[in-house]
Amino acid sequence: MTGLTVAILLAAAGLCVSGCSPQDKKLKASDDIKALQQLVDLPAELKSARWEMFGTPEYDGGVPGHTDYMTLVAEIEPLTHTDGFTRGTNDKLIYIVPEAARPWLSNQFRTMLEKNRNANINLTTAGGCHEYDTEIKGSGRKVSGFSCKKSGKILVYLSMF
Repeated sequence: MTGLTVAILLAAAGLCVSGCSPQDKKLKASDDIKALQQLVDLPAELKSARWEMFGTPEYDGGVPGHTDYMTLVAEIEPLTHTDGFTRGTNDKLIYIVPEAARPWLSNQFRTMLEKNRNANINLTTAGGCHEYDTEIKGSGRKVSGFSCKKSGKILVYLSMF
């Protein structure tokens, strides 16, 4: 074998060995409060936040295809002004993408999103949930979704496009 062939085989083996495990793919959430606040306009200072933005269909390797939706899911704990998340109406139907029930979410929010996956959630029957609209900070473009308040935490679900 030539030196180039050996180098290519070693590089390929290295990529196979160091590739992401299935667990790595499920843990893409960020705890970076400042990054979330720089992404979207939020009506409160945050004590904690865990969030993730992902595409639908979700890319799991192979040949990438088109993305139908970009969704932001965040579970936050505000320091103040939680009423800014619950001012919207609750008489809307909002589509929940199939991948929305992220594994890192609290059980109460994950269960609600899983139950309504790939369907429209009726906010009148989802206790503590209201329509939630905000802006993307960089462009000022309006985005919408909903927020739910339970046990001092708030779930924010936004369709980015």
